[in-house]
This record gives sequence, C-alpha cells and structure tokens, in this order.
Amino acid sequence: MTLHYGLLCRLGTLSTPVEKYHLQVAGGNFKICPPSFEPCKVFRGCHISSEHMSRELILEDFDQADRRFLPVVVAGINLYELTHRLTLNNLDAEQLSSNVFQHLLITASRLDLNDCDMTDEFLQALAKLCSQPVKEIIVGEPNCDDCNFKSFFHAFPTVEDISFAYVDFPDNWLDEIMEVQQTKLSALYVKGSDENIGKFDADELLLFLEAQKDNFTLTMHLRSVCSSHEYVKKLETTLKTHLIASDVGTSQGKKTVRVYGFDFAWCYLLPAPKTLKRKVGAKKTSTGKKKGLPAHWH
Repeated sequence: MTLHYGLLCRLGTLSTPVEKYHLQVAGGNFKICPPSFEPCKVFRGCHISSEHMSRELILEDFDQADRRFLPVVVAGINLYELTHRLTLNNLDAEQLSSNVFQHLLITASRLDLNDCDMTDEFLQALAKLCSQPVKEIIVGEPNCDDCNFKSFFHAFPTVEDISFAYVDFPDNWLDEIMEVQQTKLSALYVKGSDENIGKFDADELLLFLEAQKDNFTLTMHLRSVCSSHEYVKKLETTLKTHLIASDVGTSQGKKTVRVYGFDFAWCYLLPAPKTLKRKVGAKKTSTGKKKGLPAHWH
C-alpha cells in the first residue's frame, strides 16, 4: 500500500485502535498507520458486563494472584485482544456500539452470552465484532421470548458446539435447526423443563442425528422433571423408536443422546445405518407444511 505520508497520519488519527490494527495486519506494515505499531495486550478469558442502572460496560479479567475477576481500564489508545473465551452479561444491541469495543480485538473461539438480547440485531452486531470464526456458544436465559435459529446460525455459521439454558424452543425444533445450520454440530446441550423444551418425533430426531458429526452428542437436561412426568414418558418412547439404550457415561464413539432429569439418567446411541429398521417418510406435507407430532406426544 503506497499512500502520501500526510494521508497515512490522518488515517491513523481517524482510526480506532481495532481499525488501526486491522489496517496494519492487512497491509503487512505498521507504517500504514503512523506513528507507531499498534500494541496489543492479550487476555484469555474476559467478562464484559452491563451495570443495571447506568448501563455502563465493565471489562474484567481474571487475576491469578487475587483469584478473582478485576476491572480493566479501557481508555486512550489501548488495544486488548480477547482470546479463547469471552463472556457477555446482560448486554443488548445498542451497547455493542459502545466505545469500549473500539479497543477490543475479539478472537475468542467461545462466547458465553448470559441474559443478553439475542435479537437478530444483537447477533449480527456481535458477529461483526468477532475477528475469528466462533466455534462454541453458550446461551443462558436470554432476554427474549424464544430463540430465532435462523438469525443465530446466520450470524455464526461456523459454530459447532452449542448450549442453550432456559430458552423457549418450539415444537419440531430439531427440524428448524437442521434447516438453517451451516456447519455440522459436534455437541448440542439443552437445559430447561417440559414447559420450554418443545416436542419432536422419532424420525425428526433420527434425521437430525444423521446430519451431524460422527461423534455428535445431544444432551437434554430436564431440570426438576421426574421420570413419571408425561413429557418424559413420551420422550422415552420417541428415543426407543430408532436408538439403542446404553450405559450412561459411554458413547463408544457413536452419535449419542443423553437425557438427565430429577431421578433418571439415560443414554441412547444411534446404531449403524445398516442396522436401522425404519422408513423415514417425507418431512413436509403436500401443502408444504411440516407434519404434525406423533400421536404419543398428544
């Protein structure tokens, strides 16, 4: 890149620390944005939280000496690279445009989103702040009524390990995920109750498992739900249709479904294709609508 020195200086003045860093990396020369190379301090696992009253963002890093998270002052021309794992607490889309993020180079492969907005606007804005592909996302108690899988996977197409805690899932949610996911999953963890984890049928589960990675595990944690609950009984019938029961704790390298409740723990394995005794019909009716749930769910 060959530009007049005065223009380079002006470019350096107008750029945020993150923009300056990207320009220097793209150009392969720190002189692209004078007067100096943009230094970067690395943090491996930071928290960014929002104060409930002031909505001020607080960046915290784990201090090995104190064994706790301590605030990091973000000001001036400082640039911080957030690697490995980044946790966001109680943030919305508007806060993602805060001046704080102009100092943060986000290369973390894992995102923990606790009490965050989770709207399409929030997900798209967060994805633009990430400089590297995100592989793992944990969503806990989002500030929304349900989960928009289309927006989620569009914003983070490379994600392959996902956890959802207390997210409202519609019926046939496995179908919805499979229709919009762009990368085969290695793990999907769902925590909730019968009230917010929707129903699905045996064929839907089978097709979903077959579409994922060879070592894929679906884990359902039904908090405080007993084995005598009607939802659990119907779920067990669904699992037994195509899968093989196994001891909890052993997956034998196969695609696995684990279910944990108040007084039970199950493990089911997907058998080899040649041993499957089933005929999976079309997933949609002639009108283009999804078929209904099987009789045992009703």
